[in-house]
Amino acid sequence: MSWAKMSMEQQIKSLEKQIKELKAWKESAMKVFPDYQAIGKLIGTRLGHGVNDEIIPFIRSLITQNTRFREACEELCSKAFVDAERTKFIIPPAFEKAVRLAKQALQLSNQGEKP
Repeated sequence: MSWAKMSMEQQIKSLEKQIKELKAWKESAMKVFPDYQAIGKLIGTRLGHGVNDEIIPFIRSLITQNTRFREACEELCSKAFVDAERTKFIIPPAFEKAVRLAKQALQLSNQGEKP
């Protein structure tokens, strides 16, 4: 039966059924789909921009930052040595850049900022 030929009562029942089905779909979908608002807030999505547009560049920047940090740490650890009492690492002055990069990366991660 077409919408135009339905009585008002039939139209209301049809709409109520559709609303019930949509609410059920939304409830089941929310269990499966991630919380895009929470993700957007976490990665600092700008107003008017979708999470989908910003998540891949954000992940790429994290990977790049992680790679730089890991390389700096590896270089630092390969050149550092332990003092005679084996209580601390001694870092040669030539590796100040690696220390600076590591500190910057830690500051960014502690502030929860985008890299």
